[in-house]
Formats: sequence, C-alpha cells, structure tokens
Amino acid sequence: MRREIRYAPFRSQLRFHLSESRIRGFSGPVGSGKSAALCHEALKLAYLNAGRVGLIGAPTYPMLRDSTRSAFLSALEENGVPHTFLKADNAVRLQECGSEVLFRSLEQYERLRGTNLAWFGVDELTYCREEAWSRLEARLRDPRAKRLGGFAVWTPKGFDWVWKRFVGPDRTPGYEAVLASPGENTTLGDYYERLKASYDERFYRQECLGEYLPQFAGQAYYSFERKGNVGACEFDARWPLCWSLDFNIDPMCAVIAQVVDVTPREEALRGRRKRLIRVLDEVVLGDSRTVEAGREFLKRIEPLYARGLSAIEVYGDASGAARHTSSLESDWRLLREMTRSEHRAVFQFRVAAANPSVRERVTAVTAALRSASGERAIVIDPRCKELIADLEQVAWKRDAAGNARDELDKSDRRRTHISDALGYLVWSVTRAQGGPRPEVLL
Repeated sequence: MRREIRYAPFRSQLRFHLSESRIRGFSGPVGSGKSAALCHEALKLAYLNAGRVGLIGAPTYPMLRDSTRSAFLSALEENGVPHTFLKADNAVRLQECGSEVLFRSLEQYERLRGTNLAWFGVDELTYCREEAWSRLEARLRDPRAKRLGGFAVWTPKGFDWVWKRFVGPDRTPGYEAVLASPGENTTLGDYYERLKASYDERFYRQECLGEYLPQFAGQAYYSFERKGNVGACEFDARWPLCWSLDFNIDPMCAVIAQVVDVTPREEALRGRRKRLIRVLDEVVLGDSRTVEAGREFLKRIEPLYARGLSAIEVYGDASGAARHTSSLESDWRLLREMTRSEHRAVFQFRVAAANPSVRERVTAVTAALRSASGERAIVIDPRCKELIADLEQVAWKRDAAGNARDELDKSDRRRTHISDALGYLVWSVTRAQGGPRPEVLL
C-alpha cells in the first residue's frame, strides 16, 4: 500500500532509506535528522508490511515517552495519517494499512520475547544494551511480512558494540550503516559553533561532528593543564561563595569556589553570559563524617567574613539526601541544621533532585577546563593539591579484556572524590535546561 508523505530527506537520510540491507543504521551528530529518519523509516515499513506488527524502541521509558514516541505521533499528525493510539498497549494502529506499531523501552530487554515482528527500529542505539538488540533480532521472524527489517539511529559513543556491528572492519554480515555529515542540515546556522564553548574538544568531535573516538580511554580529565588551569585565586566579596561536597567517608571531600561573571559588555548586550569558576580551596578529611566536614568548612571561611562574605551557595552529591552518616539524619539535613545558626551569611542549598551520570559530570568538567573553542572556565589555586592530582591521575576503568568502561577507576581510594565534588558544582552551573543554554563558559 502506498501513501504520499511530506518529507525532504538530506543526502545521508536518503541513502539510509534506500538501503536494501536487512539491518540498517543511521549514525550522525546532533542535528543530522536522526529522529526524522527513524520515524519515516518506521512509517515506510509499516505501510510496506500492511496488517503486520512492528516495534519502535528507545533506551529508557522517559526517552521513549518524551522523545521517540512523541516524534512518531507528530509525524503521523503532520502527514494526516489516520491512526488510533492504544494507551493500554502503548501502541498505535494505522487505520489505512491495518498495521500496528508497538512502543517499548529496552531497559527490561527480557520482556521483549514474544510476538513475531515484521520490522523494528531503535532510537539512540548506543545507549542500549547489546542483549536488547539481540532480543529484537530474534523476534524479526513474521512469515507474512513483505519486507523484514531492523534499523536504528544513534550518536557515536566510541568504539562500542554498535561500532563493531555496524561500522568497524569486522562488522556483522548483512549490516550497513550510513554516516551523516554535520553540514547537511543548513537550517542550523551557527548551532555547532555555539556548542564549541560548552563542549570539550573530544566530546564536540563526537556529538557535533559525528566522529568515532575512544571516549572512555585513558585520563578522564584530559583537557586539564597546569599552565592553563592553575593560578592564584582570591576571594571576591561581590560574588557568593560556593561549597560543593562529595559524601565519601574516607576521604570526605569538598571544594570551596566562586563562580564569577566575566561577560564582556558586547556579549552582555547580546544576552549571553560568560562565567569563570575559581576554586579557592579544598577540604579533604580522612575517616570523617558530615559533622566534621561542616565544622571544617565553617572554620575555613571564618576569615572571609571580615572581607565581606555574605552569601554561600551549597552544591554536591544528591545521594546525600538518602545516605546517612549518623543513625538519625541525612547528610544534607545535618548540614542545614549546622548552618541555620550562622547569621552572618545567607546559605542557599542548590542540590539537584538526582545526580548526573558519571559521563555527564566528567564531560561538564572537561569542557570547562578547556572547551572545543579553546576557552578555559576553571582556575584552581595551587593550594588545592588533591584536586590537581585527581585531574591529572583519574582514569577510566577497564574490564578484564582491557576495554574502557563508562566508569571511573577507583582502585586508589584517595582518587576521584575531590574531583567528584568539583563535578557536582560545574554540572549544576553549566547544565542545559530544556535545550542549549544561551549562557556559555569562558
């Protein structure tokens, strides 16, 4: 059955749709049209396999609900495709061709066993487990399908299992991947240039240029350089003091910093902000609890009141709201109680509801240490010896086969914790809210 669809694909999207391979992939940077390719390929196969069942999957249910499913339903609405959304089944029935499209999260991949499929498509495959993909391939066996097919779209994430199956020199027979170029979508204007100030060089090349890089190999904070990121930092009473904590017990760590606005006048007139994070001091306490960390902080800042300290912002490990270092109270509740009696400064707790992933936190720090455009937004006082050691020594963990994992190596118990404390601050200050921030780091 045929239906006309309003869709003007880019060159790489067209190659993807015209591929005759049973298993196809579309790999590209942000803004390369991966979602559109996924939705229109799914619609094409649903009509080709009239009356059969297909499936659209995503790494997590929130992504499936908020992005993948929403994009597919929008494509149906924009093209006037008659359909019925079956909420109880989390599926759509296309009325003209009689096909059914299931929407499924791939987190619980064992639940994918069951109904035979004529086709399936997966959004952001590099964030899915390989076992989930294997389960879907096993379900691609509808004997009445006119054209069996599996496909996926993704942003590169290093030399992972997706690269090995679709792109590498020993890719799986019957697999084909189309690699999109960043310049195809001419409607983005200076989008990629603007992202250079927010991403570190390696992450920029991956997310914006679509390159395959060893993202999780070697030094985690590889953009750190003593020459560019270490220098004397003095307290400036015009800006709040920032206290960011990691609730490890041995050592318990915190950084004391300030986020300073250094926006040139011409940039301010354009509505853009540039900030510099100055790390003034560090707190590293062996075999300690939250109370000791609070007391040490209050002791360190005592001299600053005479210099005009009046506002303190508190950041850190969100898991401290559930983790207890005493039998009665959470870490954050203890700190709130300790600071409540300090009337010389206003304390504001800016703790996120949940922690970012390790990858998000490390990426935020590496971008601030040196962005893809060469700008540095972190200066660390030389007294912060443990933090400097962390930034130079912390590495990604490797498995028994020597493959880099999306996890930091914690074999040295002194390492990772103080840089984690810095990471919570940097991520909180720089994270995007509902899309790319208008504010950038210097």
